[in-house]
Amino acid sequence: MTPITLRSLCIAAVVLATAACSSGDETADDQDATARPSGSAQPKESPPVEAEAQQTPSADASTAAEERPDTYGTLSHLLPEDVAGGTLILAIPPEEMRTDHYLREEDGAVTGPLPDLVRAAADRLGLPTQERPFESGDELHDSYIDGEPAVFLVAASPWGFPVDDADVVTFAEYDERFLLREGLEIGDDPTDLCGLRVGQYQPEHGSPALGAYFAEVSAACDAAGDPLEIVPFESTDDDFPTDAVAAGEIDAAPAGEIVGAILIDETPGLTLGGDVTGQGATAFISGKQHGLAEPLAEALAALAADGTYAEIMGGYGLPDVAPDGPTVNVVDR
Repeated sequence: MTPITLRSLCIAAVVLATAACSSGDETADDQDATARPSGSAQPKESPPVEAEAQQTPSADASTAAEERPDTYGTLSHLLPEDVAGGTLILAIPPEEMRTDHYLREEDGAVTGPLPDLVRAAADRLGLPTQERPFESGDELHDSYIDGEPAVFLVAASPWGFPVDDADVVTFAEYDERFLLREGLEIGDDPTDLCGLRVGQYQPEHGSPALGAYFAEVSAACDAAGDPLEIVPFESTDDDFPTDAVAAGEIDAAPAGEIVGAILIDETPGLTLGGDVTGQGATAFISGKQHGLAEPLAEALAALAADGTYAEIMGGYGLPDVAPDGPTVNVVDR
């Protein structure tokens, strides 16, 4: 597996965040989930139709009959009648919409925890899968590709997502804390930040909730005579607080569990700690018209219950951050 670089993570985060459908409360560490589609486009009707030319199943379909696990189809009773017996299309985003720690493509093979989780969920539902590319914007308009139901493998923030256009299935929930430089340990009391240099995005790029958190902590630190120094950062390809922590230039910066795990793996000595400042979530997008969001969420919950979810995430060096249960179209924090 190709190592994930912090630069590729951050560049992907900025590109996807720029195209995000803003709810007015994006978090600075939504590098964990930054591919929210742009705009709130009006959905267009895309009923399943017979393809003009019969599609030949791809040789790399993930659920070839001879490789099906014993659990294949155990949740097939959850499928809508018009979907049962069909194929699930895994719609692969263009490069600018990808987040490397969730999905990457090498030599034509699509790998990563997101496609692996969705393939495993499809297995439980008894749906073979095929991969197809899609263009930015299709995720809000289309439910079917080549006449088959599609899910769009974009690591999207569900917060404020336009659910009138498409469904979002949350596949990861995690704490938002602080990435700490080598040798620094702090507890979970917010005032443990007093006296530290902490990176934070400028207000126009950061989360209002996190900004309010820092304002409250700063006031407490000032009152204690041990000021907290906020180091402002712009949201650009060359200016990320987590970079500065890794370089030892500042003491701490907000980071979610997933980004934290990746950075700690890349830069031994860094740690994730401090107060929990909020909760993050990451979702993929499911076409609204075919009704597969709920069955896929149920299948993900089954993967979490039997340990398959943790095994898949752990295989990529990521923590077990499965949602507590099936989570569809939860768009408010």
